[in-house]
Amino acid sequence: MTLDMSDRNAAWAAVHDPATDAAALAAIAQTYPEFGPTISVHPNCYDALSEWIGAAAIVVPPMPTAPAQPVTPAPTPMASPGPTDVPTMALGSPDAAASRPRKRRGLVIGLSVAAGLVVIGGGVTWAVVALTGDAEAEAEPGSPENGGGSLPSDPDAPRQLAGPPVYVGDELAWFVPEEAELRSLFAQAGTVTLGSSLPIVGEGEGIGPANEACYPWYMSDTSAVIGARSAGWDVPSLGEYNSGVYRALQFPSGDQAAEYFAGFAGSADACASFEMIDYDGSSVGSQTLSVSARSDTAIVVEQSSSDLWFGDLSRALLLEGNVVVEVITARDVGAAVDGERLLATLTDSAAAARSALTEKIGYR
Repeated sequence: MTLDMSDRNAAWAAVHDPATDAAALAAIAQTYPEFGPTISVHPNCYDALSEWIGAAAIVVPPMPTAPAQPVTPAPTPMASPGPTDVPTMALGSPDAAASRPRKRRGLVIGLSVAAGLVVIGGGVTWAVVALTGDAEAEAEPGSPENGGGSLPSDPDAPRQLAGPPVYVGDELAWFVPEEAELRSLFAQAGTVTLGSSLPIVGEGEGIGPANEACYPWYMSDTSAVIGARSAGWDVPSLGEYNSGVYRALQFPSGDQAAEYFAGFAGSADACASFEMIDYDGSSVGSQTLSVSARSDTAIVVEQSSSDLWFGDLSRALLLEGNVVVEVITARDVGAAVDGERLLATLTDSAAAARSALTEKIGYR
């Protein structure tokens, strides 16, 4: 099949199309190594390609219900694969590979759900729970999973994703509410501006929490983020340099998004109150966190500081696949957001995004 390899959305859709041939899968694996785990369970993924993905060390750990599969280490450090390194040449012919009798793992039809969330000066972290099908069930010879025929097509069956959801490009905009809804959520919001720039990784200038577990709440590490869509606003009533942002952050994989989210959600209770110290160990104030709403996939937190230089914030995080939705806005003392309503907005946007992605690249 002919595929524009510069179109990441099209490549991701092809990975989920059971009709995509082995040669196209090999090209996608070379161009987008983060798609490797999903490619490896495609019905047309041949042994040599699967082994190449494993040797390239781009395999995400298996889902909780599937026993870990051994990864074959590369005998020597691998350089970035060039045209002569990829499956159709170095890893053998897809046609020849497909003709060999072998046992393949069945397709894993899974959903990645996330837990907890918290924000700090602009960062977020999460933890994921994966729901999978029977990943170890062996397919019968000649079945779709072994390359014999096509996946069943039932016009009445609901569309489904062949693996955890992965959002790319403008799909991130599905998570960001319209301006009218933002203003109803954040009464102090001024001018609202849409954006797509990556978050900036800042410096703490020697200042940080005495409890290192609380560091995400002071300065989050967004260096792994590879895409973003956002709506930002100023807060005129609080003066210059006070602002807010509602943004969807794209990570290369669900595992990395989950790790980021977990840094916040996992420390929210332990960091209900923590001291801030300077580089010499002297105290420069304290901060408190108060969880106003929480679910298995999202959290809303009010963050207060004893120092005016840091200010008081309303924060929220939600995990969906490889995306973390993060909300941070400056607020007046005592002017907390409606936590339950913000939680509902986050949850509804994630459900709508999952539905849109399934309709766009899912199959029946």
